Amino acid sequence: MVGLCEGGNEPPGLLKVTWCELPHKGKGVELFADHPPANRWITHHKGLTCSEWRDALKMAGNVVAVRAMPGRTMDNNRCRHCGSDIETLPHVLGSCPHGEALRNTRHHKERSAIAQALSNTGFTEEVHGLSTTGSTRRIDMIAFQDHRSGFVIDPTVRFETCKSQAQNVHMEKQFIYEPTIPYYQEKY
Repeated sequence: MVGLCEGGNEPPGLLKVTWCELPHKGKGVELFADHPPANRWITHHKGLTCSEWRDALKMAGNVVAVRAMPGRTMDNNRCRHCGSDIETLPHVLGSCPHGEALRNTRHHKERSAIAQALSNTGFTEEVHGLSTTGSTRRIDMIAFQDHRSGFVIDPTVRFETCKSQAQNVHMEKQFIYEPTIPYYQEKY
């Protein structure tokens, strides 16, 4: 990450601000350090067209043209498709009703890839269950390690914004599915 004030001409006492600390741009860039081999596409766009590579760089750096970016629109920053939320990249990719079919297709593709990898473990797909509170829950898969233990698998694709994202999603899923564990223990 390069500081914005490098070069030696900055006024004395001016704080150096890194890209990932900016209020809009660079969200998620701090995650690049977690797994450097996965970031090779940044310098070698093998398998991507030039426009796909350019758009991926814009999305990774959060500089894609959405209305929440300062200077992108004159009238408002609401989503141009649904109008209900501020148009940010996470909104467009993760919650806008306009892209729901694409999100569902991506989810099913990822779920199918996981299911294929687990095909020899005796998994069950899309299982209905009951929570201890009486609500109905549907999980994507249950994978059994042996006859005594198993895993509830509910893949989630989210826009990465911070290093604790995976833990936050895991806690969210635990809150949703822990009340269903007694039901699945009795059933399986």
